[in-house]
Amino acid sequence: MIRLNATKKQITFTVLLTLFTFAFTLSVLAEEPLSKLSGLIVTADGKPIRDIEIHLSKVEIDPIKGGTIDLHDSLITQTDLEGRFSFINISPGLVQLRVQRKQEEHDGVFLTSPSRIEVVQFGTMKFYPHFSGFEHLGKVTFSIEPGAEIKNVVITMGKRLFIQGKILYKDGSPLAQASVKIDFNWFRMVNNDSYASKSTLTLSTNADGNFYHWVSRPGICTIKLKHNGLTAYAEPFLIDKEAEVDDIVLRLDGNANDMVKPILEKRKEEEQYRPAYIPDFPAKWIMNPSNGHVYKWIHCKTREDARKQAADAGAYLVTITSEAEQIWIESVFGRAPYWIGLTDKKEEGKWEWENGEPVTYTNWKPKEYDPMQDDDVPALLKAFGVKGERQKRQEEEEDYVIMTGQWGYWDIEIGKWVNTNRPGYIAIVEKDNLTITGKKK
Repeated sequence: MIRLNATKKQITFTVLLTLFTFAFTLSVLAEEPLSKLSGLIVTADGKPIRDIEIHLSKVEIDPIKGGTIDLHDSLITQTDLEGRFSFINISPGLVQLRVQRKQEEHDGVFLTSPSRIEVVQFGTMKFYPHFSGFEHLGKVTFSIEPGAEIKNVVITMGKRLFIQGKILYKDGSPLAQASVKIDFNWFRMVNNDSYASKSTLTLSTNADGNFYHWVSRPGICTIKLKHNGLTAYAEPFLIDKEAEVDDIVLRLDGNANDMVKPILEKRKEEEQYRPAYIPDFPAKWIMNPSNGHVYKWIHCKTREDARKQAADAGAYLVTITSEAEQIWIESVFGRAPYWIGLTDKKEEGKWEWENGEPVTYTNWKPKEYDPMQDDDVPALLKAFGVKGERQKRQEEEEDYVIMTGQWGYWDIEIGKWVNTNRPGYIAIVEKDNLTITGKKK
């Protein structure tokens, strides 16, 4: 009985000691000293930036997907007139830093420009941003120790790339004080790597029809605008880090008083019957920097119609001579099923480019077994390459080639070549340069 009581006392003491230790640990953690962080935000040429927000967010590592998880526990401050900022009472641990500019006014138009961090420097150590989601929210992730006081951090912002232009009606009058949606198509090629994107943006115009827009990355761009049934395109233009683009003119194909019901209904009907896979950007010539040739897509009723349109423009259906060229075409024009210039019309099975170039590269879809071709050929003869009438007839009808896309029955393997007699509504045409007989096309 005495031994049992002693055991109970020992257990009670152990439990109390454990609870006390746990409570003490929590108390110590709760009293963990907070940290501080201060510094300066400057432009790429070292000038301080005022009135810019800095966000410092608590994060943790995602053990499943990798990367970080935002814990929605953020501190926010902004730079003063000298570009300086400071944070106090920072909970130690893993944090992410990002910046966000406030709205700016340009001739009565308000816009928020991208805020791309170029580098964050802690003394002699430099941190470069990682991009998750929107690039203008480039983030730098680092850990802060308890009680640390980090001073003289220098955040260098990337140069803002500025676009300025004007939207006019057909008669030259401005589209004033309007909010319009545009399709902004962007393409960039760095060394042998190329990629493209498309986004829908909202622009506002002032009393003179002027608009302003900030972009975060250099590249080749096009703009398509639709407004109350009218359309405008911008020729492809280059955005780089050296100069601002301030001469874009978007001229609508009608005037304000043209917006009568029959015209709107006609345009709506045209859009309804336009094949969904045709890219929704202007069919303009775009240069491939690797070979100096120019390309564009065309809408066609048949392949013969595509060939005729190409000839009328002093061009030819595209000739693809390397994997790099095909990758560039897919990046620029999207992954639709396109007619290309390969044919065996002259001699069955002998594939040739219509412009006479030698066939140095192919990307055929692998042949698949078709039981329908076995119905009139014994297996023994087929093993020796004998073709049945059905197969011969099919091959004779399939003299032309489409580069497959990702829609409908072309959803095979994107970019593979298929000889076919099925209809196609789009083609890519190519020519050596933009000047034919002294005239620009």
